[in-house]
Amino acid sequence: MYSLEVINLSLSIPIFQSNRLFDQSNDFSGNLLGSKKEVTKKKINSKIIDNLSFSLKEGDVLGILGHNGSGKTTLLRLLCGIYHPTAGEVKVRGSISPYLSLGTSMNSDLSGYDNIKLFWLLTKRSISLSQLTREIEENTDLGEFLHLPIKLYSAGMQARFLFAASTFIKSDILISDEQLSAGDYFFQNKAKLLLKKYYENNKIKVFASHNIKFIEENCNKVLILKSGKGKIFDNCLEGIKFYTSINYSKL
Repeated sequence: MYSLEVINLSLSIPIFQSNRLFDQSNDFSGNLLGSKKEVTKKKINSKIIDNLSFSLKEGDVLGILGHNGSGKTTLLRLLCGIYHPTAGEVKVRGSISPYLSLGTSMNSDLSGYDNIKLFWLLTKRSISLSQLTREIEENTDLGEFLHLPIKLYSAGMQARFLFAASTFIKSDILISDEQLSAGDYFFQNKAKLLLKKYYENNKIKVFASHNIKFIEENCNKVLILKSGKGKIFDNCLEGIKFYTSINYSKL
């Protein structure tokens, strides 16, 4: 049985300026956007995720909603093991495939082919390197551009590359920052077929998004985040209603 369990999860980071921690006599942080300020021994921390707990089982599709800076992307990186919590834990039964930002999983100075190798190593090598390379060659239409550093790619080319790399990695749990984006218009038809097959292989899915319509159409649970604190809804429509009401400001 596949599952994802988050238990009393917290992440705090120190606030720096000019390579020095702020102390209470030099404190700009009274109104930190999207996070909670902690002051301990004259050190100031920003608590990005604050004692969060929820659990998902096979078949669950979780949508995460919250304003900019609420902790959505940080939470996803904690779930994937990219960040380590300062308190609590994440228990995972199954393999995780992260579909996050390009900067999270790729090196823009490396060529497309070198990034295929990097991505293959980061994602537990669920298929052979030769198979992954062949699939990306055949499904991105990037051709000779795969020999060039991906920082030279257009935004659409980068999206196509990451999309294809992600959809050919086999995993049980999908973690995605925004719904999967496939780049330019001419790639859309091919992407729809890849995406349908990819979704069918994932037993649990987690999407962080600002697109309420996408959450409503694809998720059965919703996690509402504000300043690192969360409220879970087993009914998607109830969660969206809460998020779009005055109640969200009171969370």
